[in-house]
Amino acid sequence: MNGIMYRRFGTLRVDLDVDFDQPSRPHLITQVLACCSTPERGWSSDESGLWKLSVGARIAGLLRITACSGDAKFPVRRTCKTCGEAMELELTVDELLERHAAADGPITVSLGNDEVIVRRPTGNDQLSWQERQYADEREARNAIIRTLVVAASGSWTADSPVPYRVFDAVEKVMRLQDPLVSLAADVRCPHCGTQHPYEIDLEALALERLRLLQREVLQDVYRLVRHFHWTESQIFAIPPWRRAQYLALLRRDEDARNEVLH
Repeated sequence: MNGIMYRRFGTLRVDLDVDFDQPSRPHLITQVLACCSTPERGWSSDESGLWKLSVGARIAGLLRITACSGDAKFPVRRTCKTCGEAMELELTVDELLERHAAADGPITVSLGNDEVIVRRPTGNDQLSWQERQYADEREARNAIIRTLVVAASGSWTADSPVPYRVFDAVEKVMRLQDPLVSLAADVRCPHCGTQHPYEIDLEALALERLRLLQREVLQDVYRLVRHFHWTESQIFAIPPWRRAQYLALLRRDEDARNEVLH
């Protein structure tokens, strides 16, 4: 866990400062991790340290925050590529984190007599790639692979253009050894019985769940402000369990008034 513990999102005033509409996903993920992390064993969880985490570790952090914020399951909805019917796959955070636990250290890719050793991408890598302009997909893939290559032996060296076979082999092995980064699941359609692979964007799933939670917290704050005329600071100075009690009392009073009106 890289010496970091994560707390529930939506309990502190700083959680309302997270801008889920910002265009840079790496910045958004870093902001969420920073506001919900608690460093342990001398490891600093300031933003510079969080940018250095591997992409897989950053996704695992998002999953942990989502799980402790209320739900450890992700329903994934897809449309069958054969019959067009809707279907649903359920992923659990425990299952996903178990896959991540085995992902650590450099990755060795063998291609016949050639061998390429690559490191796992970090948040800093994502930021760097996002800020660069590429002429085409080949140039982008070439730059990404070169960023990650630690060593290469055989007919291809790190100074020559990256062959497509290296692209394909590295991506295939990284998909297997760093599953949270580019998760794919084979899903069998319950309607027609065919099975197809589907890409699953775990970052998007976790961030959308946290966005909805933030919206719920804003609605709760609005109700408390409107009824008690408290400030945001006063509301978040109250422990979450007591805020929940106040909200329950407000709902009880509203239900009672609605019954009288009807």
